[in-house]
Amino acid sequence: VTVEQRLEKYTARQRRKIALAKTVYENVGFPSFADFLRMARDNHVQRLPVTHADIKNFIEVYDNHVAAVKGKTTRRTPSHVPSNALIPVPPEILEQHGDVTLCIDIFFVDGLAFLLTVSRDIKFFNIASLPRTTMKSVVLPLLEKIRNLYTFRGFNVTTIRADNQFEPLVQTYLTKGVHLHLCPPNGHVPEAERGIRTTKERSRSTEANLPFQRYPHTIKRYIVTSPAIGLNMIPNKDGVSAVLSSRTLITGIHTDYHRHCQVGVGTYCEFPTNKEPTNTMEERTVSGIALGPDNTELQPRFYFFSLQTGKRISRADFTPLPTTQHIIDQVHAWADAEAGDGEHPEVDPFHFEWAPNVPIFDDPPALAEPDEGANNDDDTGDSDNSSSSDDDDSSDDDDSNDSSGNSSDDASSDEVSEDDDPDSDLESEEEQTEEDDDNDADPDYDPETDDTEENRSDDDDSNTGENRSGEDIIVDTDLNGSPDINTIDNSDEYDPDDGYDPEVDETATVEEQGASVEE
Repeated sequence: VTVEQRLEKYTARQRRKIALAKTVYENVGFPSFADFLRMARDNHVQRLPVTHADIKNFIEVYDNHVAAVKGKTTRRTPSHVPSNALIPVPPEILEQHGDVTLCIDIFFVDGLAFLLTVSRDIKFFNIASLPRTTMKSVVLPLLEKIRNLYTFRGFNVTTIRADNQFEPLVQTYLTKGVHLHLCPPNGHVPEAERGIRTTKERSRSTEANLPFQRYPHTIKRYIVTSPAIGLNMIPNKDGVSAVLSSRTLITGIHTDYHRHCQVGVGTYCEFPTNKEPTNTMEERTVSGIALGPDNTELQPRFYFFSLQTGKRISRADFTPLPTTQHIIDQVHAWADAEAGDGEHPEVDPFHFEWAPNVPIFDDPPALAEPDEGANNDDDTGDSDNSSSSDDDDSSDDDDSNDSSGNSSDDASSDEVSEDDDPDSDLESEEEQTEEDDDNDADPDYDPETDDTEENRSDDDDSNTGENRSGEDIIVDTDLNGSPDINTIDNSDEYDPDDGYDPEVDETATVEEQGASVEE
C-alpha cells in the first residue's frame, strides 16, 4: 500500500491538514504518537495549527515517521525458542503412501530459471530459483536436498517424472535406486504443468498489488517463489490427509502466521542495521523490501532486499511502512542498474516461458485449423466438434488440482466412421483419375457389370466416410513444447554486483533439517 493510495479517500482540505500535521510532528521533536495526540486533545500547546482529528488522519496515512524509526530503533532481546517438537507423520499415511512420486519441471520468468517440484498424493510444492540450468552441478544437488526432506520424515522417493531436459540425470538416479521417467518429446508432466500455471496466476496477483513497475532480480525471484507458501498452507482436497497440510507432513511444523505470513513480499520495511552499539548519529535502520520468511532459522525471521546495498539480508525485527514515491524510485533505480545501458521495458513483463521465446499459456492451445483440402461435409464437421469437445474435457481435467487429466500436448485424430456418412461416394479428382487409369489397364474391366453397387468392394464402401484431407487435426505443440536442454540459455552467470549469491540463494528456499523448500 502506498501513501498516495491512502490519501485518495481524503478531501483536498484534509490532505493539506495531513501534510501540515506531518510538518508539526517534525517541528515538535518527533514525540510518541500518544504524546502528539495529547498535545492537541488537552491543548497543552497553544495555537497548535492542527486538530486531534488531523493528527489521527496523519497517523492513519503514514503509520510511522521514517525519521523517527531510523532514530529511535534499539536492539531487542531475541524471543524464546521453544523445543523443536516435530509433529509425527501418522503411521497409516506412511504405510499407504510411503513411496513417493516426484513431478518436476523447469520454467523461466523474464530469463530467470526456476525449478518446481510437487509430490503426487502428498501435494507438497517446492519452488526454487536456479542461478543456471546446468543439470549435474546445479539442478541435481537441489533435487537431492528436496529428496532428503522426504527421507527425513520417513518417505521414500522412488520415482521422478520429468521432461526430456532431465535426461542427463537418468543414469545418476538409477544408481540411487530412483526411476527417472521422461515424458515424450514436446510433453510436460501434468501435475508440474498445472503447478506452474497456478504459480503464474498467484505471482500475477502479487505483482498487481505492488506499486513498482520494474524489479531487481532478487525481488522478482521471490515474487515467483512465494506462491509455494500458500499452496502448502492447508490440507489439499486431493491430498492424503484432511487434517494435516502438506507442509506439516513434510516439515513437521504447522503454518504460523507470525513466522510465515507476517509481512508480504514487496512490502517496504525499515529493519535494524544489526551493528554493534555505537555512540554516533548513524541511522539505526536500513530501508528494504520484504522478500519472504527465512525458514533456515528457528526464530521468526524474514529476508529483505536492502535498498542501501542491493543485498539480501535476514532480520527478526522490522517495521512495515506504507510505500512512498522515494522508495519506488529507489527500487526502479536498482532494476535499471541491473539492466545496464541497453534497452529495457518501462514495465517488467513477467513472461512465464518453458524456454526462451516458448511462452506458457494460461490455457492449453486451441486445435489447429484443418487444411483447405479437407472434406467439409456436415457429418465431418460434427465429428470435428466431437473431437474438440473431447479435447475441452481433457483440458478441464488438466486444469484440476490433482492434474489427473492428459497433457495439453496430446493429439486428437479427425476420423469419421463409415456409419457417419453411408451415402457419401464422393472422391477427390486425383483418386478418380488414378482409378480410371487402373481400369484402363485391366483388360477384363466391364463398366456395365463391374461398376454396379453390388460389385463394389468393401474397402471402397468403408472409405466413403473418411477424412480425405489426409491430415490429422492435432494440438499445436510448437508454442507449448518442452525446451531442449541444448537450447537452454546458460549465460545467466553470477554477477557479484547484482546482490545474488548462488551458493546462498540456490538453497535459501530449502528448509534443511526438517524445513521446507518454499521460496
